Amino acid sequence: MVDAVSADPLFGLSTKFGAQFDRLVRLLPIAQTLLSDAAKDPADTTSAHLAEGILASAVALSRQAESSFVDLGFEFGRRLDGIMSRTEQISDRVIERLNQNPVFNSAMNVARKAIEADTWATAERYSKEALHEAYAAFKERQGVSEVERDSQEWRAMMAATKPEYESLQRAKRDARNAQRRLATAIRNHRHGFPPVEAEAE
Repeated sequence: MVDAVSADPLFGLSTKFGAQFDRLVRLLPIAQTLLSDAAKDPADTTSAHLAEGILASAVALSRQAESSFVDLGFEFGRRLDGIMSRTEQISDRVIERLNQNPVFNSAMNVARKAIEADTWATAERYSKEALHEAYAAFKERQGVSEVERDSQEWRAMMAATKPEYESLQRAKRDARNAQRRLATAIRNHRHGFPPVEAEAE
């Protein structure tokens, strides 16, 4: 019977690289000692030849270890791709199952409507700020700090800031509709009804 662990390609590659690296680590100090001995005694050619042979072996081992490491990287990358592919498949199946769940769909509908309501509320706030800035700009051009309501200056200011005013009214209407759709989605979710899409009026 083949051992499942030793038969694993990634395990085999990592073991091969580890063995080569360990041998390389053990050889280098020996070569360093022999070179040191040869330096102390120039007549000692034996140590120099042994060191030369060990260094040649170390170079060969380093190349083998480099090749094994590259193979290990390729195998790991291939394995990782496989894991990611399986994970995506599982995720797709989970999402598909959730999408078939009416409670989940109803809750997601509430979440979408809440985001939509917040978006339109923010748009309304920005539109209101833009209108107030337009009022301030008009007063600055006229050199006044206040404009009496229903006066000639008031009517001129209303005419000058009509685009900003209409933009605010649209934003208010959209925000009200979004809040109404959110309230409907929450009510339906609480009572177990299917999501109802309410269009803006």
